[in-house]
Amino acid sequence: MPALIEYQNAYPDVSIELSLDNNVHDLVGEGFELGIHIGPLADSSLVARPLTPYRRILAAAPDYLARHGRPASPEALTNHLCLGHSYWRMQDRWHLVGPGGELRDVLISGKFSTNQGAALRMAALSGAGIVLQPELLLAADIAEGRLEQVLPEWSYKPVPMSLIYAPNRRPTAMLRTVIDFLVERFG
Repeated sequence: MPALIEYQNAYPDVSIELSLDNNVHDLVGEGFELGIHIGPLADSSLVARPLTPYRRILAAAPDYLARHGRPASPEALTNHLCLGHSYWRMQDRWHLVGPGGELRDVLISGKFSTNQGAALRMAALSGAGIVLQPELLLAADIAEGRLEQVLPEWSYKPVPMSLIYAPNRRPTAMLRTVIDFLVERFG
């Protein structure tokens, strides 16, 4: 959101309609000019501009860590309240990648889950537990001390992130500006 508002401030005549969900859409059929896709692309008929891979990190509020301690290893997450994302297929496991590409499949449990990342962030800020969310979503909270990164050498396996648009749609000057802006910001 901050990037889109920054873009809109630079181009005040632009109107943005943002649709956020976890479903795959028919970009052309549903009238979208541009999409940001996270994960491997199944539809090779779209033009895709790669962005920085989507990386999810672990974080918790300082008061949560003061009350429950800081986990020293991925396996220690089993003894913590972990905030779950109900959209994920295996809700009771976090598949983490560590130093040198080491993989750990960690069994987690907690008392709060939702299908929305911003709600998980708010739960973490409220001290409800350890969250696994996109680095982009948590970066400002970590920089300002509202959250602390947990096990910084571990993250969820990064996945591709791409800007996508229809190949037969020649980008308008305005669409070109947003593509260039997002590639510069997240490329």
